[in-house]
Amino acid sequence: MMSVPGYKNLVNTENGKGLHWATDVHAELPIKMRASGPGSERPVTIPKLFVDCVKQNGTRNSVFVEREGKVF
Repeated sequence: MMSVPGYKNLVNTENGKGLHWATDVHAELPIKMRASGPGSERPVTIPKLFVDCVKQNGTRNSVFVEREGKVF
């Protein structure tokens, strides 16, 4: 455990600098991103990704099941 004053000295609460973990479910951590490359892609939530896929693929099937050699 860390004391509140010790924590406040370690972390700049205005910009989240130095904040790498939190135990408070309401705390927001900054998203660390690179300037270029794979780590620079903007993060997307699963629901947003789902909606974008539906918009892009329309009525195409998204899940297939094979039973007894037949694809449904």
